[in-house]
Amino acid sequence: MSQLPKILFIEDEEMLSLIIKDSLEAKGFDVKLLNQSLTYYEEFLAFKPHLILLDIMMPDINGYQIAEKIREKDKVTPIIFLTAKVNSNDVLKAFEIGANDYIKKPFTIDELVARINVAIRNNRHLTTTQSPKYVVLNKYHYNYSEMYLMINDLKINIPYKENELLNNLVNSINTIVPKQTILKTIWDNDNQKNSKNLDVLIVKLRGYLKQDASIKILNVKGVGYKLTIVPFNANN
Repeated sequence: MSQLPKILFIEDEEMLSLIIKDSLEAKGFDVKLLNQSLTYYEEFLAFKPHLILLDIMMPDINGYQIAEKIREKDKVTPIIFLTAKVNSNDVLKAFEIGANDYIKKPFTIDELVARINVAIRNNRHLTTTQSPKYVVLNKYHYNYSEMYLMINDLKINIPYKENELLNNLVNSINTIVPKQTILKTIWDNDNQKNSKNLDVLIVKLRGYLKQDASIKILNVKGVGYKLTIVPFNANN
């Protein structure tokens, strides 16, 4: 059974958002609705949508800020703005941030569905025609953008924070990555609590990589961490 296209819909007007959500679900989409936008990033990571529908004018954080944050980590998931802002400068700003489309209110559901289908279809074409991007770590293949490790026929999905940590280490193989650099990359803060959280992530990563003894994550006390790969020894 094929998966329904997943849409993350962020809109603070509750009545309008429910009407749009119900209409899209009737058209065959799986819609995750957020009326409070402060949890958008966690929901985005957990839901892994095929497309994001996004209002601009919201009370706690505006749609531009949400799109900018998502585009820092994800350059490909389509973003469509749904907004009453019709000034050409607003439209230009949306596309400069990385929006794929900009739909001005009011609009019809048929128009919205048509634009959603185009954006998802274009994105699928790009991702299926490009060669997969992965890093070979001896017995493992590591895919950062899709957040998994592969060894033999086993696929190991990696949670967001562990994935960011591994990517930091992989980009500096056999080189020490300062602890402060990792903390600020993952949490934007190098406080003591996050330092302890980092220790936990290191243990988890070592668990993911335990099937290849040639790969080590070393703790360089007082400095940071280093990912090392020991060359295979033909005499072993």
